Amino acid sequence: MPKQTISRFPLAALITPDRIIIAGPGATKDALIGRLSELIAVKTPGIKPQALLEKILRREAGISTTLDTGLSIPHARLDNIKDFIGALCVVPGGLTDPVHQGVQIRAICLFVSPNDSAFFQKHLQLLAALSSTFQPAFIDKLSAMTDTADIAAALQTVK
Repeated sequence: MPKQTISRFPLAALITPDRIIIAGPGATKDALIGRLSELIAVKTPGIKPQALLEKILRREAGISTTLDTGLSIPHARLDNIKDFIGALCVVPGGLTDPVHQGVQIRAICLFVSPNDSAFFQKHLQLLAALSSTFQPAFIDKLSAMTDTADIAAALQTVK
């Protein structure tokens, strides 16, 4: 039987409906990353929201994860988890990336993965899968939605 690759990893398994938000006007990238960190930490034993936020912001300060497609993929590897966990923020009005001034962030997909050598390749594959899925047309579709339940349903259709 062929091995399942992360490129066919359903987004709905990574990002549950309770970890989806829609940004309002005036939001900043750091504040939204903070909200997403809280959504991940609140239901994950052993993850402290502030510690997760600090780890992700340190990484973002070194190398921004914002792509020219409008997707930002802040991420971290953690010692105390067993699988991927993600959260999504749709930014309908967009916000200027603080590092890449010409790039508008329209979606932020934050995820954490186990800090385990067996997950490193899967971690890279997930980054690639997210960047290929969250292309401008898909981000436009999500940005037109005003309810997180609709966004969750759209994620269910991505294989």
